[in-house]
Amino acid sequence: MAGSATRWRDCRARSPPKSNASAVSAAGPIMAALHADLAESIERTLVDEARRNELAIAYVRAVAVALAGLLNFGFSAYPRESVGMEQFSTLNALLSSAWLLVSMVLAAMLYRGWYRPRLPVLLPFMDAIMVLTMFVTVFVTALQPGEAMLHPGVLTAAGCVLFAITGALRLTRAAAALTTGLSVLVFAAISAIASYAPAQALFVCAIIVSAGLLAGKMGDIVRRAVEGETSRLILQRFLPANLVEAGTRAAIDIISRPRSLQVTVLISDLRDFTAIADQIPPEEVLEFLNLFQGAFARAVRDHGGTVDKFMGDGLLAVFGAPEPLADHAACAIRAARAMLATAETLNAGQSGRGKPRASLGIGIHSGAVIAGCLGSGSRMEFTVVGDTVNIASRLEANTKALGVPILISEDSIGQSRSEFPDESASPTFREVGDVSVRGRGGSIKVFTFAAGAGSEEPR
Repeated sequence: MAGSATRWRDCRARSPPKSNASAVSAAGPIMAALHADLAESIERTLVDEARRNELAIAYVRAVAVALAGLLNFGFSAYPRESVGMEQFSTLNALLSSAWLLVSMVLAAMLYRGWYRPRLPVLLPFMDAIMVLTMFVTVFVTALQPGEAMLHPGVLTAAGCVLFAITGALRLTRAAAALTTGLSVLVFAAISAIASYAPAQALFVCAIIVSAGLLAGKMGDIVRRAVEGETSRLILQRFLPANLVEAGTRAAIDIISRPRSLQVTVLISDLRDFTAIADQIPPEEVLEFLNLFQGAFARAVRDHGGTVDKFMGDGLLAVFGAPEPLADHAACAIRAARAMLATAETLNAGQSGRGKPRASLGIGIHSGAVIAGCLGSGSRMEFTVVGDTVNIASRLEANTKALGVPILISEDSIGQSRSEFPDESASPTFREVGDVSVRGRGGSIKVFTFAAGAGSEEPR
C-alpha cells in the first residue's frame, strides 16, 4: 500500500485443501476421461515419433544396402584386385540391387506419410530375410577355401547387432524383443549354414542379445520422456506450472475432483478493441492481443493466480483454484495493480511506435465457485463457474460507464483487509458507491484505486 509499511504476504502461499465428500462420486468419470485423454495423446505422440524413426531406419537401410551393392559391383568388376579371386558372381550385386529398390520404395512411402501400426512388426521380418539371403548368396557363390576376402559371417554378425539395435527406435518393448529375437535366429541359421563352432556362435548371440537389451532400455527411457512431456503439456492447459511439475498423478487429482472453493475472480477487458482492430492490419491484430494479454497473464501468474481462459480481448483469472490460495483477494488486487502498471508501460511503447494504445477495464469479486473440468476428451478444460464469476464480469462491464479502470467489490476489499489494516484512512482505495448487478437483487458497494495507487506495487 502506498505510503504504508504494511508487508505483503506471499501470494503463492497455499492453504491446505478441504475435503469435499460430495465431489468424490463425480470424480470417477472425470478422472477416467482425463486418463483417457492423456493415454490417447501419449499414444498419438509415440506413433508419430515411431513413424519418424521408421523413416530414419529406412534411410539407414537404403544406405547400407546401397553400400553393399556398390561393393558387390566392385567385386564383380575387379575380383582379383578387390577380393583376390578370379571371379566374383554378379548374383550378389543383382540381389543387392533388388533389396536397394525395395528399401528406396519403402523410404519414399514413409517420407510421403504412409505408415501402418503393423509396420514395426512386419519390417523386422523383412530385414531378417534380407540379411539372411545376402549372406547365403555370398556364402554359396563367393566363399572358397583359401580366399582372402573378409568372411561374410563377420559382416553378418555386425549386421545382426545393428538389426537388433533398430528395435529401440520403434519405441515399444515388443519391437525391441522381436528384432533381438530375429537377429539371434538369423545368426543361428548362419552359424548352422557356415558350420561355426558352437562357442563362437554363442559368443556372437550373446553380443546380439546384450545389444538388444540395451536398445530396449533406451526405448523405455525415450518412451517415459515422451509420456512425461506429453502429460505436462496437456496438464498445463489446466494448471499452473508449479502444480504440473509436482507430478502427473497429483495434478490430475486436483483438477478431476469438482470442489466448492472460496476464490477471487478477476476479469479484464481491453476497451474499444473492435475499433482498434479496424485501425491496424489484420496481421497486427493478434500481435497486439498477444503483447497485452501475454503481459497480463504473466502478472496473474506472478501473483499466484491462474488464467482460466482468454476470451478474445478479455481474460478470466482465478485466485484460489484449482489449489486453495491464502489471501486470494489481496493477491488478485496486487495482480490488478501490476496489470494496470503494465498497461501504462506498454502504451508508452505503443505511442512511441505510432501504434494504438489500449485502455483496460478490470472487475474483481470474491466468493464461492464450483471448480472442475468441463467438456470431454481433448476438449476438456478446467474452469470455475458460479455467481462470483458473473458478478466480476458485471463489475468489469461497469468500469467504462463509471470512468474508472477497476471496480473491486466490498467482499474482496473485506477479505483483503488483513493486508490493508487501516482502510478508512488508506489512500489505496476510493469508494465509488453502490452498483446494481443485473440478475442479482440489491446492489454491491464497489471501490476503485485512489489517484496514484493503481500503477504502484504495494510495499
